[in-house]
Amino acid sequence: KATVSVLYCKSTLNMDIKEVLVKIVAALVLGILAYAGVVLPMKKISDTNKWALGPLNAFAAGVFLSLAVIHLMPEASEGLPEGYALPSLTMMLGYMLVLCIEGYFKEGYSELHDVELQGEDDADVDAPDARPKAALGYVLITALSFHSVVEGLTVGIEGTLKSALLMTLSIGIHKGIAGLALGSNLLTTVPQSDIPFLAGLFALSTPLGIVLGFFARTMLPTVANSLIKALSAGTFMYVGASELVPSEFGHSQSGHTRNKTLSLGLGVVTIYLLTTLLDF
Repeated sequence: KATVSVLYCKSTLNMDIKEVLVKIVAALVLGILAYAGVVLPMKKISDTNKWALGPLNAFAAGVFLSLAVIHLMPEASEGLPEGYALPSLTMMLGYMLVLCIEGYFKEGYSELHDVELQGEDDADVDAPDARPKAALGYVLITALSFHSVVEGLTVGIEGTLKSALLMTLSIGIHKGIAGLALGSNLLTTVPQSDIPFLAGLFALSTPLGIVLGFFARTMLPTVANSLIKALSAGTFMYVGASELVPSEFGHSQSGHTRNKTLSLGLGVVTIYLLTTLLDF
């Protein structure tokens, strides 16, 4: 019995070390992708490379939708009492939470944008006031950083190495594209000298979420971890269905729509195959 106990402790310790290492690597990779995405527009992306961003965004939308329904929700249901609709209810709460927060930031963004336009009409050309315009960028980076913390939380709370790797890969696809969009916006709203610092803040938000998720998984009961996964599923549903899909399919030309639809379906099928056939 003593030998079995020692072997079990060694096996558990090895798994804990592997889990910590995987999540450290995930934090580094996602942080680097986020930082690179924000600062890359400063180097001027050529038009020949921009055509790929739409299909990649559509692929990321399919990945996020599939992760929410096929991966996160079944895991959340396993840790909650049967006979209740807690997983679905919590997922909807997660969706509405992000919707409300996004709505708050977008309202502030819209008001600042109106102030900026009024300032351009009324201000002296020789002494423009750039503060409202700069505030637009700060509002946007705050909203996206909140998203990033939640995404990191999802990686940190995963209990298996395969699931953590799956979440890291999936979020990484979206992270670089989101960084590019943020960087392009910051170029027109904030002083260029501030962009590396803001990129650093954005890059640190996902590792922060991973740390919070890791401690939540080790310190909170199973029910709480399952509720967090259901909340994360709701945020993923929002990002996929209410942000990425409308942004890519709202004004697409017919040829582009076909390519993006194929990319969206490929994202869904990819996560399905990884989750069900390869047991991620």
